[in-house]
Amino acid sequence: MARPAKPKPAEEKRVRFTFEPRGNTAHGMVFEWIIHTAFDGKSKVGLAVKAFWLPFACRSKAKHSEAELREIAQQSIRHLEDQIQLIRESFGIEAPRSLSVPVSSSKELTTEATKIPEPMDADELEAQFFTGIDTDVDEAMLGDFGDVIR
Repeated sequence: MARPAKPKPAEEKRVRFTFEPRGNTAHGMVFEWIIHTAFDGKSKVGLAVKAFWLPFACRSKAKHSEAELREIAQQSIRHLEDQIQLIRESFGIEAPRSLSVPVSSSKELTTEATKIPEPMDADELEAQFFTGIDTDVDEAMLGDFGDVIR
């Protein structure tokens, strides 16, 4: 007689994300290139998503010290800077002469787009992700997203 399977601990639970963009969209073009042209495309996608969002996801779990969160954020910044440099080199784009903003004017330049988000729980993160999608206009795009299972 077979024993019932043990439930997996939360750390082993898998997350499934399906994304099936139409081929004639920017998303479709990117994923087509990654799947058929890029070496190890799945890892490239995973690295890109982690570089953009891992520090925020870790902060929302409240399981890391401030020092650990800063290190995770620094790793993300290094990955993003490496990608920026690759794009510059690949397309002959020079870096701006100065990326620094004088401290006295930094408050004036702060906008909603440049503010660092406060920690959010998973429901808030999901709600923010879908905020601003006009379902009347972008109904076809919403069909591209598949499902997310926690």
